[in-house]
Order: sequence, then C-alpha cells, then structure tokens
Amino acid sequence: MIGFLKIRTHRQVIFLIPWLVGALAGLCSLIYLLAIPADSKNSILLGFSLFRLLEALIIFVGTIGFSVICTHIARDFEFTSQVLHISGWESDRPWSILTAWCGILASLIVIFFGNQIFPGSVQVLQRISPIIYWLAVFFLSFLLIYFFWIEKSQLVENLRNLYAISLFFLLAILCIGLIFFPSNIGLILRKGSLLIPFLFIWLFHFAYRQKTKWQNLIVFLLLVILFGGSLIGVWASGITDLNIIGGLLPYNDANGYYHGARLLSVGLPFHDFSARRPLFPAVLGIFYALGNENLQFAIACTILLIILAVYFSAKEIKQSSGPLLAGIFIVGVFLFIRRFIGSTMSEILGLPLGIIGFGLLWRSASRKKVGDAFWGTLLLCLGLIARAGPFFILPMLVIWSGWFFRKDSRFNIKSAVIIALAVIIGFCIHLTIFNFLAGENSSSMGNFSYTLYGLVAGGKGWKQYGIDHPELLNMVEPELSRTLYRYSLESFRNNPLGLIQGAIVYWKAFFSMEWYGMFGFIEGISLTETMIGRILMALVSFIGVSLGMWHLKKPANSMVMAGFVGIILSVPFVPPLDAEIRTYAAGIPWFIGLALIGLTELSDLLSIKKHHLLSNDLENDHSYGIRVFAAILVCFLIIGPLFVHFTRHAPILDKTNGCNDGEERVVTILSRGSLLNIEGDDNLPKTFVPNLRKSDLVVSMHDSPMYDLGMRLLSIPEGASFLQSYDWEAGKFVYIWGETRLFTENQGWVELCGRRDKGSEEYPLFHAESARLLTDQVSNELR
Repeated sequence: MIGFLKIRTHRQVIFLIPWLVGALAGLCSLIYLLAIPADSKNSILLGFSLFRLLEALIIFVGTIGFSVICTHIARDFEFTSQVLHISGWESDRPWSILTAWCGILASLIVIFFGNQIFPGSVQVLQRISPIIYWLAVFFLSFLLIYFFWIEKSQLVENLRNLYAISLFFLLAILCIGLIFFPSNIGLILRKGSLLIPFLFIWLFHFAYRQKTKWQNLIVFLLLVILFGGSLIGVWASGITDLNIIGGLLPYNDANGYYHGARLLSVGLPFHDFSARRPLFPAVLGIFYALGNENLQFAIACTILLIILAVYFSAKEIKQSSGPLLAGIFIVGVFLFIRRFIGSTMSEILGLPLGIIGFGLLWRSASRKKVGDAFWGTLLLCLGLIARAGPFFILPMLVIWSGWFFRKDSRFNIKSAVIIALAVIIGFCIHLTIFNFLAGENSSSMGNFSYTLYGLVAGGKGWKQYGIDHPELLNMVEPELSRTLYRYSLESFRNNPLGLIQGAIVYWKAFFSMEWYGMFGFIEGISLTETMIGRILMALVSFIGVSLGMWHLKKPANSMVMAGFVGIILSVPFVPPLDAEIRTYAAGIPWFIGLALIGLTELSDLLSIKKHHLLSNDLENDHSYGIRVFAAILVCFLIIGPLFVHFTRHAPILDKTNGCNDGEERVVTILSRGSLLNIEGDDNLPKTFVPNLRKSDLVVSMHDSPMYDLGMRLLSIPEGASFLQSYDWEAGKFVYIWGETRLFTENQGWVELCGRRDKGSEEYPLFHAESARLLTDQVSNELR
C-alpha cells in the first residue's frame, strides 16, 4: 500500500492530513444531510427536494475533489510541492491560511448568530448547516496543520496576524451588517449575545495599542458603532418594550420625562412627574428645542453625550491602567445602558454624568490632584440627581479625599471641605433648576417618600403605601410626600425593627444573582449565558474587593472602595427590588471599577504587564480633554435649561373652535421625527423610524408587554400616522392617529378635529379627520 501511494517525505504526510480530514468531513456531512427526514411535499426524487439534492451534489463533488487531491499528494512528491507553493505555505504570510481563518470566522458567525442575523431564514440555515460544518472542519484542520508545520518563532507572528484579521473581520461584518441588515445587527448589539460585547473588548484593546495619530478617532468610531449601532437597531426594527413604542415614542415613565421636555420647549413649567428629577427633562428639553421639537434628534443627542462621556473616561483609564482595562470599562458601561438606548429614561443622563465623574476621580487618584476630584464629585452629584441613586457615595468620597490627600497629616480637612463644596454646589444647581422650571404641585425627589415607607414597613416595596393607605392615591404633590414622610416616621416609632428588617431584605436582593441584583445588568440571550457572565463578573469583583482592601494605599483602589462602601450603605434607600439595578445608573462605573481592580491585582500576581495588557502611560499624557468636557457639561447643565426657559414663552393660541358639530377638538404640536408613519410593505422596503412598515408594527405590538394598547394600535391602517401627544387645551395625554398627509402638511401648533375611536377607555385613540394650523402669538412678558 505504501509503495502504491509512494509517500517519500514527512512533508507529504503532514500536508496530506487536512485534505484527508476534508474528505472524511465531507462524507460525514453527506450522510448527515441524507439522514435528515425528507419532506414529501417538495420531493422530486426519492423523497428529497431539489434544494436537498443540490446541496448533496455540492458536498459529493467537494468530497471527491478532496479525495483526488489526497491521492495525488500521497503519490506525487512534485504535486505536493506545487500545491504547497500555490498555497503560499513557504511565505511568511500565506494567503491560504488567511483565507482559511476568514472561513472559520464566517462559519462561526453563521453557526452562533445566523438565527439572529437572518431570523426569517432559520430553516434555510438548518438545511445548509452540513456544508457549513464541513468547510469549518476543513479550514480548522488546514490551519492547525500549518501551525504544526512552521517554526515556533513564526507561530507567534502568525497568531498576531490572525488576531488582527479577526478584529478587522468582525468590524467589517458589523459595518456591512448595519448597512444591509440594520435591524438585525443593531438589535444583536442592543440585546443579543454577550459574545459580541466581549469581542469589542479586544477591538478597543487593539485600537488603543495603535501608536498613531488616528488612535483617538478609531476609538471614537468604535464607540459610535457600538452605541450608535444599537440605536440604529431600535429605529430600524420599530421595537416596543416597557419604555418605547414602535422604536420611537416614549411609554410609561419615559413619557413623563418626554412631556417635561415638551413643556420646557414651549415655555411652560414642568408637571409634577418631571419635576421630581428636573435635570434630565431639562437636558432633553434643550435637545428637543434645538431640533425644532424633533424627538429623534433629541434621542440621538443623548446617545452622543454618552459616547463622549465614555470616550473621555476610558481614555483616562487607558493612560493609567492600560488598554485592556479601558476596553472592559467601555463594554461594562455598554452592557448596563444598552437596553435603555433609544428611550427617554433618566438613566440616559445619570450614567454619562456618573461616568465623567468616575473618570475625573480616577484621574485625581492617579495624579493626586484635588481639582480633578472636585469636578468629578460635582459631576457625580449631578448624575445622582438626574437619576436618583446611591447618594451615600458622596459623603464617602468626602471622607476619602481627606484621607487620600492627607500627606503628612492624619486627615486633610481642606481637601474634604473642597469635595464637600462640590456636593453642595451640585445640589444648588439642582435647586436652581427646580425653582425656576418646576410648576405648582411639584416636589423635588418626592417619590423617595414611597421608598422610605416601603423600607420602614419591612422591605415591602414602594407600592406598600397604596395598600396601607389607599386614601393617599388621590392626593397630589407636595402634600402626598409630606404625608408619606409622616406615616413613615409613625411606622418607625411603632416598629423600629421594621427598618432593619427592610434593610436586610434589600441587601439580600442586591447581592443575589437575580435580574435585580448587583450584576443584573449583565444579560445575554439565554439563562446559561447570563449566569456565566454574572458569575465571572462576581468572581473578578470579589477579587477586587478582597485585594483592593488589602492594598488600599494604591490610588485607584481607595477611590473605588470608598465609592463601593457608599453604594452598600445606600442599598436600603435605593432598593433593587423596587426598580432593579437601573437605579444605580450613576454608580455603575464603581461596579465595573471593582472588576478593574480585580484584574489589576491579578496582573500583579501573575506579572503579565509585560504583555501590554495592563500598563500605564501617565508620563506621556498631557491631555486635558476630560477637564474641558466636564467644564462645558456643567455650564451646559446650568445655562442651557435657564436659557430655554427665559427665551421660550408660553404661546397664546387661538381658542376659537373650528371643528364641526359633533367633532372633538384637540390642540397639540405636530413635528417630523416625533410621530410614526405606518406604510404598507409594498410601499416601504425597510422600516426606519419615523417610517414603519405595517408588518413590523404587527410584530412589534405582538412582542410588546402592553397588550391592550398593542391591540388598539394594530387597528391603525396603512397610510396613517400615529403619535402619543398632549392635548394642551384639555390638559390630558392623548393617542392620536390620522392620515399621514394630514400630519405632514400641518407642522407646528395645530387644531385637530375628529372623533375618539370606540374601545378601551384606558387607551382611547383620537382619529384626526382634519387639521388647522394655529397662529402663535407669543407673550412679550416673561413668566
């Protein structure tokens, strides 16, 4: 047999293996394909469909081809040399190896993400899976044999090349996918597998490693792809969840903040809901006014704000702790915020303010500069005000600053006073905005009274007051909050142990692995993936807490530990059982900071800094970008809302009823980018907000958690537009629909005449049949 094959060299034996493996894999794939139960309805021969037979023919021809090549390699030394030369194995960077690696990557993408990228082609993917597995096995064997072939010195260089190619391949797939499949790829980023964000860690690591003037631009573009791609997924799919209707319109609490922004943009004071946390609706109102009442523009601006905050803070972490930790920080932040991207929830502002605060405090710890700590604490304070959260971080940072900047003394009172002053200034900014922008019957952070009552009641949650005192449900602010504080004090006096019991309940929930626990923001496409991600994060964080406390004198360690202690102390007053982990938006950087410390300590133990995964470059850093951005942001938060408040005046509208007898009248604002246009599938190839295909609306509503409203919206016909608006004359929220032409031809303040559709009393739809533009006569007097 050996004489027949004429195998004369070790080279023939080695090079024969991948082709032999390819032939055997092809045979197995062919058997597997033919073993799949046939579909008698589409059969044309022996019960097999034409598609099945063509696929079998491809595998059969390929298997025969591999077998022929195997025979020639085994029998002909010169043929082996020719194939080796053509494959480029004798060069430093063989094209065949690069091709094989790209084939493996493409196969893995189809295997793991094919159903998400092509959700309507699941059966097709299952049919072609034998070919995919066959080629993947061949490419893998081809690659492994090459690594066995070459010398060790070449192996390291080739692995680096393949690593770079992998990252470029992933980036190219994402960019192409966002262009041709924006809905599917965007939603994979927003709520898909944890594998994609994990791969982004290495994309950022690679980008930060590039010693080029384009490094910052590359990192920024990656951030745009990650965060902006998620927003594209929302707009290209028209998804509906607890915060968004049809990929655009706010729902639940998000609608309350959106309405506050609308009120500011037309010169009216906040209503009671938006006045509770006035900072976010104030910022949203600025963007809304700048975009000429365009909700899409306002949402895009909030995402840009997050991108800039992450960019500047990650750069600080990269300078002091290396590119790997910077990449982990970015992805950790993204995992928290990705499900809120596209909404108008207050987390959208609380997080970036907390990120910038964390970045400045990290810089302060690394460089021992009190000024950075001042600005960082101020931004964090504003973030905690924008999205009420773990406020006890602030006093802990005051204590930390006095200890950290103590020099030769035991405690530096001057530094502590400076940081305390930053906290005071933050609350003064909040009170200024509240006093100028809030209307009557408003209470700043009045909903904390609900939380406090649930705590002293034994940890029963914020809704407990409605059960124990149903008479309060009809009470308005600020009387409601005052009454609840009084009831909370009475409950504490009657049962002081209820406070301790409630705190224990909330601490147990916080340190659990459930969706409301400390790591609840880590969520994949399956329970297994989710739990693996949370457990890994918990292990690294535990190492961070243990070794971070042991090495407390390290700059970043003490700052993160101080913040984390503040978070733990805050848990009873920011119960995760009430609103899950999203209430910790401004404090999320400290959650991730624990993991960063854990990895840093591990790197010290394992001495892996020489591999350029973790390193510092403080001596070469002379940038002040984060300081400039922080200063601009603070000025924007103070001046912006007040400028809009004083320059936008409440309009005096024509109150003449122009509607016919029997018709109802609604006075509202119509603007492009703040409503949804429902189009037929034949007229609109793809959904992209504000234009929504009817089929995508049907899918969105059926998958939504709002059954009653969803059923009502499904009745909206093609060629109509829909918006969730406010009747300024009646002072009520209203769902409006009508012909798209009617809305596009009448932009601005309008009078809509029509009738309310019969159906649900909770979600009545107003059918606008005619529209009339109203004349704005703005009052010359300041309110």
